[in-house]
Amino acid sequence: SRYGATEEVTKRIKELLEKNNFYVEIIDLGQIQKQELPKINNYSGLIIGTGIKMSMWVKSVKKFVKNEKEALKKYIGIKAFFVSSAFAADPEKYESIKNEYIFSRLQKYGLNFNLVEAFGGKLDLSPESKMTWLDKKMVEIISKQYDDTKNKVIDLRDWKKVEKFVSNFIELLSK
Repeated sequence: SRYGATEEVTKRIKELLEKNNFYVEIIDLGQIQKQELPKINNYSGLIIGTGIKMSMWVKSVKKFVKNEKEALKKYIGIKAFFVSSAFAADPEKYESIKNEYIFSRLQKYGLNFNLVEAFGGKLDLSPESKMTWLDKKMVEIISKQYDDTKNKVIDLRDWKKVEKFVSNFIELLSK
């Protein structure tokens, strides 16, 4: 998560799984060394999430998927993948976002996941935002469709969709 939106989705997923008595461990791939990564086979389920910026996955996620593609191919547990992108909130762009940012990228590594989803992002133009000045300017240009966005937070995430994703993940784990 670059600016926190994907991290917030991840925390909500963890909360929902824990409410259903699952043990959950969040690993920030940008904050952990490769040698510190736990073996994925120690888990019955794996969810990988990434934000999208400039049409790219977060570097640490891209590096993890690239470096661990063989382990991910052999992994027998349930694999899920999600992206957080403001464009995914647009019903007209939703399927193309899933295809471009999930299916085509996973296919590039020869990977298939049991469950994938694209959630809307959060456009944080507030003074407290983690975004750089340039990022804020780019978002302001992109978000002209919304009313006055200056110094505002526009949350485009569909939390019901997040809940459905978790429900589907639990269902797959229960089979």
